[in-house]
Formats: sequence, structure tokens, C-alpha cells
Amino acid sequence: MAAPWPSPTKKWHDDAYMYPAIDPSRPELALVGKIAVITGGGSGIGGAIAQSFAKAGISRPVLIGRRLQVLQDNRAKIAAIDARTEVLLIQGDIVNADWIQKAFETVKSTFGEPHILVNNAAYFDGPVSALKDDVDTWYQAFEINVKGNLHVIRSYLSVAATSPRILNVSSGQAHLNAKFFSGMSAYLSSKMAQLRMIDAIQAERPDVFIMNCHPGRVMSEMSAKIGRTKGIDTLELSGDFGVWAVSDEAQFLKGGMVWVNWDVDELTAKKDEIVNSDLLTVALGGWPFKQVFYRQSRNNGRK
Repeated sequence: MAAPWPSPTKKWHDDAYMYPAIDPSRPELALVGKIAVITGGGSGIGGAIAQSFAKAGISRPVLIGRRLQVLQDNRAKIAAIDARTEVLLIQGDIVNADWIQKAFETVKSTFGEPHILVNNAAYFDGPVSALKDDVDTWYQAFEINVKGNLHVIRSYLSVAATSPRILNVSSGQAHLNAKFFSGMSAYLSSKMAQLRMIDAIQAERPDVFIMNCHPGRVMSEMSAKIGRTKGIDTLELSGDFGVWAVSDEAQFLKGGMVWVNWDVDELTAKKDEIVNSDLLTVALGGWPFKQVFYRQSRNNGRK
């Protein structure tokens, strides 16, 4: 279908159906022998990514979440996909730094050094006003979406295998005009802060592959809180795109922000342009910032 939003690709996907490039059964996308940790892995986007990982033959996925029953339900769904998959469930809250560190140490001692992190756990508890509601209530989104996610990434990197990969589930809404998302200022602000935090982590750890992705406008518990009753994009699209995102084929998108709706074949065709520009980054651009940046970059390279 044609893109309803500005897009770097002409083709726009709202479903994984008839989309062979991200088909988890493709041998090129196989995850056999890999250990992946998915936060918020019981349902919604995290649950869908875990299921798609199972379709790609993931050997040992770890699902982290607050509700044990939800985690158990998704483990049953994964078993129905591939009964050979060993699933580790860890129940807890990512805001607790000591707990999340112990959780990742448990992953290492139980399964080994994890290769992949899907940083998906997020917080949105309904509309809240930046000016009228309690400030601590508004700031709770930052406690989880920024601070909690930082705990997760630091703990993951402390036990990760060589050449670790991180898929950070971001939000396209974070960099769209806030006037279209009434009552979501805390969520949008925290997700933008998270995005810039991820940029800083990527700069500090160039050996780590990190991709940010907007998972689509899916139906989930979080979207239900803003009154959505039906998803525009399918969870299968989020899940299958996640498999492609952590594959070797997606390495040229390191440090970038990508929407699951964008066609990956067209993105691949633009590989050189993406690698040699800031095309898929979220930052302040235009005069005079780009000129200053490039001039400083050239000067720094001179002896």
C-alpha cells in the first residue's frame, strides 16, 4: 500500500502477510543457537517478537515481565510454535537496578551469555497533563522508559556475548507533532529522551549494534488506554520485522531509527545513502547545524 506518512520507501506494510523479506523461516534470518532477552515479553509487541523469534528457530529466549501468568501464556504459545524451544521466565520490575542485574546474571548462569536484547518494556498508564496533573505521576514514564531501560541495557551489556545486538522498541509518535497526541506528553517526552539516551550509548559502545524501531500502530494493552479498539498494523508485522532487525542483513541500519512499515528491500537498496548520511537519525538539522557539524568533522580529521 502507499505510505500514509512521510516515508523513505514507496512501499508501506501494515502486515507481514506476503512479505517474504522478513519471513522468519528464511534461512538467512535463522536464530538457531542464539539467546535473546525480551523485556515486556509476555504480550503485545514483546510477545509477538518472542513468537517470531521462535519461528526463526531461537534456541533459548528469555521473557522478562511483571505478570507471571502473562509470561506463562506466551511460553505456551512459543511451545506451540516449536516445542524444542527452551524458555526462561523472569518476573520483576525493570526500575529496580539490583533486581535487573541479578536477572541478567541468572540468564548468563542458566543459558549462557545472551546475544540479543529486545528492549521493549515501556510505561503508559493513560492520558496525563503536564500542567494539571501531579508532577510525580507525569514523571513516572521517565522512571520506566528512560531510567528503567537504562538499567536493562547496562545489565545486558555486563553479561552479553561478543558483538551484542539491541533492538530498542521506540515510538514514531515521539518525533511527530505533539498536538496530535493529547494527554500523551509524558510518554512522548520520555520516549524521545530514551531515543537520545540510546544514541549516546551507541556512541560510547560502537561495538554494539543498536537499532531503534517504531513497532507500528498495533492493538495492545497500552493502545487500549488511549481508546484504540483496533490495530492499524498487525502484531505479526512487529514480530517478523524484529527477526529481520537483528539479522546480518540489517547491520547497515546501526544507530538508526526505522519504522516497521518501511519496506526492507527498498531500505537495503538505499544502503550506501543511509550509511553515509544522517537520513535515519532523529536530531536537530538544517541551517546552520549541518554545515557546522560537517565543518567540525572535517577539521577534526586534519593533522
